[in-house]
Amino acid sequence: MNNNKILIVEDEEDINELLKDYLGMKGYGNVKTTTKGAEALEIIKSDQPDIVFLDIVLDDDVDGMKVLEEGRVISSETKFIMMSAHKEDYHQKAKELGACAFLGKPVQVSAIKNILKETIG
Repeated sequence: MNNNKILIVEDEEDINELLKDYLGMKGYGNVKTTTKGAEALEIIKSDQPDIVFLDIVLDDDVDGMKVLEEGRVISSETKFIMMSAHKEDYHQKAKELGACAFLGKPVQVSAIKNILKETIG
């Protein structure tokens, strides 16, 4: 079992559950999910996750870019992986704010596998 702490922040519950299940099958047992940006910031503050999979559009008034910006200040060691169907609109800004990777939606399993290999080995 892999001890890395992972947070999935995505407004679609189905995607949260699918990604959590996939990570569980790959041995990642310490995975939390949320659909809200404000809650994500609280989890980042309390848990200091190793990786955050982060969508841009969320279920409250705190979007993914704000979570990325504030989350990097709260937990500088956390690696943020952005996810969006609008990669061309957000990729550069996310990179500037410190995202280590950007996954276009729909997210491919092979892309998740590669990102995990690159970020945590």
